[in-house]
Amino acid sequence: MTAVSLFEDRVTKPCSAWPVVGRLDETLGRDWNWDKLLQQTVRSLPHLQKYAQRYRLRLGLVDAWIDARLATDFLESRCLKVAAVLEAIKHYFQPGKNKFRQRLEGACADIGVAIPRKDMKDIVDIRNSIVHEGRFLEPHTLSKLEQYELVTRHTDRIMLGLIGVTVAP
Repeated sequence: MTAVSLFEDRVTKPCSAWPVVGRLDETLGRDWNWDKLLQQTVRSLPHLQKYAQRYRLRLGLVDAWIDARLATDFLESRCLKVAAVLEAIKHYFQPGKNKFRQRLEGACADIGVAIPRKDMKDIVDIRNSIVHEGRFLEPHTLSKLEQYELVTRHTDRIMLGLIGVTVAP
């Protein structure tokens, strides 16, 4: 038997192979080429100008979103990190003590991301359970993985909406 040591020389955390906005058949960007990427970058500039300061894109929101996508944590921990991203989005949109759902809906309307009513209810319920109890909803019609994917998919849509990328619900 041969012992193998693996060392990594990196400044950042390992990235996740988890696709952006859902499962592989729905993955955003899977058929992109450099030309499409450049075109999207140019289309994103006005959105970055509009939202970068208000949503603090350079002060941790993007970092928190990327960190929430790391596949090295337990699913509950990853969902808690995604909930923290949603907390930041709703706080940057409207600081105050209004209910989480009202502020998140306001931020989504501001950014131009429509989340179906049932999905928004489930997102809020899942977020409340993860944040306050450290677990997914049980019993629930969605499995733990499906609950995580629902919250993550719409968080991805919101984050991408900040740079002008529209993804259907």
